[in-house]
Amino acid sequence: MATITFADRATEMRALAMMLGRSSGRVLETGEHLVSKAAMTALAEHNISFTVEGNSAMTSHSNHSHFEVTYAGRVQGVGFRYTARHIAERFAVTGYVENLHDGRVHLVVEGQADVVRHYLDAVQDELGRYIQSVHSTPREATGAFRDFRIRPS
Repeated sequence: MATITFADRATEMRALAMMLGRSSGRVLETGEHLVSKAAMTALAEHNISFTVEGNSAMTSHSNHSHFEVTYAGRVQGVGFRYTARHIAERFAVTGYVENLHDGRVHLVVEGQADVVRHYLDAVQDELGRYIQSVHSTPREATGAFRDFRIRPS
């Protein structure tokens, strides 16, 4: 369990409505909410912003990073997603990889900043022969992912 807060009352109400039945959390006297990691994951999957307080694996640390990366080239039909997931098993990273309808591959990865960097380098090293261009965007780490998955096309 972790304590979370919301930026405003409207976001809080939307989150509470979404969490009904998913959490045995409780509201503290301070107005903070004590919720499970599963509930935090559900909030993140529904793009509901929150701040984690206290000791939780979901807590975003300053040395954690999150990147959204789009690969273009001959990246579909060559095992790119499966290789990216296999590489992720060697690193302490979470996120997902998916094919896009326009022929590119979209990858989202989170973890310790240096581990994420090494993971992305390993993807480039192993799959570079298929990649023509890479567009990488850093984002704030959310801690929303429990593992690294392939999303269905």
